[in-house]
Amino acid sequence: MAATVVPSVMVNVNALNRYNYDHWFFWVETYLLAEDLWDVVEGTNKPPKPEDPEFKAWRKNNARALQAIIIFCGEDAESFLKGKTAKEAWNILEKQFKPYSKDTSEVDSNDSSSSIDGHEDSEVQMAGAHASFFSAVRDLNWEAVKEFIGQKRPLIRAKSEKTDKTALHLAVQFKSVTGVKMLLPFTLNKDLEMVDRDGHTPLSMAILEKDTDEMIEIAKCIVEKNTKLLLHIVDPSTNTIPLLMALSLDRPKMTRYLYRNTPLEKLKKRDRAELLSTSFRVKLLDISWDLIQRFPCLATAQDHSGIPVPPTPTRIPEVSVDVQEEERDQGNQKNLIREGIHVPLTPTRIPEVSVDVQKEERDQGNQKNLIREGIHVPPTPTRIPEVSVDGQKEERDQGNQKNLIRKVSCFFGGLVDNLLHLSGITRIYQMKLLHVKTIEILECMLELLKSEDDLDTRQQKLVQKALFQAVERGHAPFIYHLLKPNPRFLAMTDEHDKTVFQFAVERRQDEIFNLIHEFDEQKRKDIVGRKDKFGNNMLHVVGRLSPLTQINHIRGAALQMQKELQWFKKVEGMASPKDLNCINSEGRTPREEFTVNHRNLMEAGEKSIKETATSSSALVAALIITIMFAATVATPGGIKDIKGVPIHLDTKAFQIFIVADVTSLCTSTTSVMIFLGILTSRFSEEDFLTSLPTKLIIGFLTLFLSVGAMMIAFSSSIFIMLYGQQSIVSLSIVLAILPIASFLWMQFPFLLDIIISTYGFRVFKRRVRRN
Repeated sequence: MAATVVPSVMVNVNALNRYNYDHWFFWVETYLLAEDLWDVVEGTNKPPKPEDPEFKAWRKNNARALQAIIIFCGEDAESFLKGKTAKEAWNILEKQFKPYSKDTSEVDSNDSSSSIDGHEDSEVQMAGAHASFFSAVRDLNWEAVKEFIGQKRPLIRAKSEKTDKTALHLAVQFKSVTGVKMLLPFTLNKDLEMVDRDGHTPLSMAILEKDTDEMIEIAKCIVEKNTKLLLHIVDPSTNTIPLLMALSLDRPKMTRYLYRNTPLEKLKKRDRAELLSTSFRVKLLDISWDLIQRFPCLATAQDHSGIPVPPTPTRIPEVSVDVQEEERDQGNQKNLIREGIHVPLTPTRIPEVSVDVQKEERDQGNQKNLIREGIHVPPTPTRIPEVSVDGQKEERDQGNQKNLIRKVSCFFGGLVDNLLHLSGITRIYQMKLLHVKTIEILECMLELLKSEDDLDTRQQKLVQKALFQAVERGHAPFIYHLLKPNPRFLAMTDEHDKTVFQFAVERRQDEIFNLIHEFDEQKRKDIVGRKDKFGNNMLHVVGRLSPLTQINHIRGAALQMQKELQWFKKVEGMASPKDLNCINSEGRTPREEFTVNHRNLMEAGEKSIKETATSSSALVAALIITIMFAATVATPGGIKDIKGVPIHLDTKAFQIFIVADVTSLCTSTTSVMIFLGILTSRFSEEDFLTSLPTKLIIGFLTLFLSVGAMMIAFSSSIFIMLYGQQSIVSLSIVLAILPIASFLWMQFPFLLDIIISTYGFRVFKRRVRRN
């Protein structure tokens, strides 16, 4: 059977809206009459029952008529015409779009109960989501939208077919503050809880957008309309309220607005703990500070993930920076001094704290000071001559002078800001400020832990978990401040009965292990000799291979082996003689434990050193020996007579050539001998500690000297042979620098690592970092 095809001329008819009903009605009625379908729409009789003989023919004609109506209405009509007969659909469209006269409106209002029943009211509400209304919303034509809603109030709750978004959702999506303010008076409180296809309310959509002033204003309007939304769950799977959502998405402006208005007292303790831990993660420490001040019990609370809340201080580079920043707080000034100068740790409760560098300008007709990162820009005094001038002209001159001062000051202030940013000083300051604020918050939280007796079993487990997590991550300041109120926390052990120091050794956290120097010698021996549940003392623990995260950054297996030996030797120096031969549950002494666990690493280190000595360094040194010996025989510039006296013997260039040639020859020969000595070494465990690294250092240094001297000899030879050809000589000398630069680029970092690891670096500094 051939399908019904709508003529193309009818398809081009504009979709139905409230302005073209008469035109649309004429074309659709004409089409339905031509297709002999108008009786289905206009008929007054009830549709036949399925068992009636004429039902099949009626169903076919009804489907054809309904198909035509939907096509002429557009896609948005499908949502409220689906499941209707052609007659029902026609009546719905007529009620919604047909323009009413004044008299007709009065009749409708006076006899509404007889013309529309409850079922038809719901149909009209569904019909509110039509194309014209949402077209006006998408065009941001809020006057037309307001007119629509004024005539059909249910439109405010209508949803778009494709996205299930209401008009308010779309206004938020389009970032239209005007649209939101216009729609809210027509909106009920429950309407603000409606969600789109993705499960977002208008408020959660505002949070998802960029953190701009427009979105803050939109959120403010929505919250003022219904304050209950502040505690409304926007993500049931994670139990997320709007404040936590903004915090998790790192929206500082939105977070601070919601934080000021959310009734935190109504939240559960675990929800407040989640806010606190999330604020640490996104580094909004003003939120963290205020939370811990208002709810001190959060110090030992668990968040949604079950992790205890206490923060871990941010690591900062140990540099000395003298940069001063001035901030205003309630009319007072607070100096924050950079690293190297005391930073006051007295906490100040500030509703909104910005970690970024702040700038203050004062201009009240007086002189103006600009403070930029500790640099004072002096004011430019303006002296007005005491002459008789017109008052308006004098005001103009003063205004021009103020504008000039402002522009000049802003220019230099911006220049200073850019210089501080490019030099990294601003970043260092922000890191230091973040660190200081974290320590302040930590000390405040740890007030609750002054006495271990005040903690119940659950709280002690949380402290234990936080303690060992901090050890694993290497946060020495956290450990110090945690142990300061109660040293008995040192007796805490993990699930394997390891103490803090044993766990620090296992994770190779040197700054935390340095805290052992706070005890006397006998106490240190007791700590080293203590055994875990497997019978391992600290020497057994350090005898095991480091976690990959702790040695992967070390270049080469040889240096990794050296680092492991340094750890073992230092702990061994603190142990008592009986601990050196202690047997663990596997029947091994500490030295045997070290040998068994580091066998593969030692083999890899041996292979690495031999490859370095043979395939690259020794080969290069041998080539240099050959070149420099040949250069000595072939005297640049020739000789005078049969005695072989060089022609340019008395010139400085030739003398430089001879010295550089001899130096290169001798150093390269020495380098070859050193590398040959490495190949014949025994490669025992002890050799990796000092012997082999020292040979590598000498070999690389002599090799570098030989390369540099060879290039100097080459440049001198070119100068002698091409005397007077300055352009060629200069180019040759520049090119001669390339081998030296390439050696420095490729090999010098490795050489520097070996020197630092062997002589300049000490794993166990006695200085304990407390802040």
